[in-house]
Amino acid sequence: MATGGTSALLSQISDDFLECKVCLEPYRRPKVLSCLHTFCQECLEQLHKRQGDAQHLECPTCRTKTELPGKSGVTALKDNFFVESLADAVKLHKTVKETEGEKMVCGLCESGQEAKSHCVDCREFMCDGCIMVHGRIASLKSHQLVTMDEVRSGENIRAAKPRTQPCKLHADEALKFYCETCKEAVCRDCIMVEHKDHSYTHLAKAVGGIKEELVAVLDKADKRLTELKGKQQEIVSKKSLLKDTVAQVEDSINKAAEQARKRLLDQVNAEQKELLQQVQNIDKKTEKEFCTVEDTVETAIVGLSNATDFGHNVIVHGTDLEIISVKADVQSRLQNLLQVSPDGMRVPKGEPWVRFLDTGAKTDDREPLVGKVTDGTCNNYPCAVKRSLSMPLTYLIPVRVHKPK
Repeated sequence: MATGGTSALLSQISDDFLECKVCLEPYRRPKVLSCLHTFCQECLEQLHKRQGDAQHLECPTCRTKTELPGKSGVTALKDNFFVESLADAVKLHKTVKETEGEKMVCGLCESGQEAKSHCVDCREFMCDGCIMVHGRIASLKSHQLVTMDEVRSGENIRAAKPRTQPCKLHADEALKFYCETCKEAVCRDCIMVEHKDHSYTHLAKAVGGIKEELVAVLDKADKRLTELKGKQQEIVSKKSLLKDTVAQVEDSINKAAEQARKRLLDQVNAEQKELLQQVQNIDKKTEKEFCTVEDTVETAIVGLSNATDFGHNVIVHGTDLEIISVKADVQSRLQNLLQVSPDGMRVPKGEPWVRFLDTGAKTDDREPLVGKVTDGTCNNYPCAVKRSLSMPLTYLIPVRVHKPK
């Protein structure tokens, strides 16, 4: 079972982790989608009505479609017990912290006595007298009590949450078993009826292997995330190099054009404009290719980051039931995201992508006065393309631009 004080938990969980991204309020009956994003049930129901797709629900964050099970729609989606229990623990801690210095009275009797403990299962503050009565009732002996000092400090609140959750099909029974056939948590009645003749084991026994499976796929996801971030850094670096190279080439063109302008100003201006346009065309084309790869990398990083954050939080802070409840969804989401490999994300070739050859302001009409521009993939200038300007034949300037073969 996950442990750790709420004080540490508050420092690990971001402020918006327990907040619905649709209504921007604390979660109310949180439901988790197949992409592992969580929203309030009511928010999802309103979103489902607006989208108009009876069988699917599109995530408002990542646009991934989740298939709605059965005819119950949003109601049938999995409850995010992990987030819900975190919210309860944080709320309890904050309630006590806000009343620090004041007497917290017993919530079970009318004596007005100061509360000494909090029952996690009953969700009530109790005085010493009520604690004694509470402990004598057989059905309540298994309940967990947390001292007020522990509540104020945040210690053991998360660890001392209810050990089980009630079965949705049999409300009087707790989910204590794991059906190995159906891969889900079940109660004693489920074993006798809905899951009769299935293979099952105790929840606590099953969670060890399930954690190992999740850790294995999370390790792969973490490695892939590192690779993707490395690819992202490579793209950023080479985009910067592209800009520097373009700036240097443009500067060379401008200087060469200024020298040639002394003799044939109009002719040089026309050629200069053409050369700069060629550089910009190469720049735009190459940058577009970079941006396409960068968008793919960023999309993969966002997807993996969200999924791995969710998975790590469940592994570290989740109960056995919570881990089992989301295991299949986490595995499915991560395995889908792991299909995206940085090896297939190729950055544009031909570094440094754009080149300039200064012809030295020659007057030979067979050569450009200012120079030549290539896109970095052609090393031989004979692969040039001539351009005819709208001027007398004796003033035609051949401008040669190297293109990829």
